Amino acid sequence: MERWTDYATKGDGSSGAVSTRPRRQRSWEVDVQRARALRGDALEELTESQREWVWRSLLRGVRLSQAATLAQLAPDETPHALQQVANCYSTLMDRRRHERQKQRDTYAHLKEEETRQ
Repeated sequence: MERWTDYATKGDGSSGAVSTRPRRQRSWEVDVQRARALRGDALEELTESQREWVWRSLLRGVRLSQAATLAQLAPDETPHALQQVANCYSTLMDRRRHERQKQRDTYAHLKEEETRQ
C-alpha cells in the first residue's frame, strides 16, 4: 500500500527541471505521528486524509506498541488513548457522511426542479 507522503522536490538529473514527487515517509516518522495522536495531538499540520491514515493505522494496531512506547503511555493508558483516536476518526467519518448526504439531497432537489419546469 502506498503511504501518503510529504512532497519533496527533486531534480530529475537530466534537464535540471525540478519536479514534485511524493516521498514515502519512514516508519519512525509515522510512529511519531501515531504517538502524537495517542497523546491527543490533533495533527493539524497534516491534511485531513493524512490524519485519517494515521488514525486508521492506529485503530488497526499497526506498530501500536512502538507508538505507545514513544508516547510514553503505560499499558493501562493505551486503551483510553485508542478510544480517543476512535472518537476523532468517527467524527471525521460522520462529517463526511453528512456532507455526501447533503450533496445527494442538493442533487435530488435540482433534478426535481428540472422535472417541474
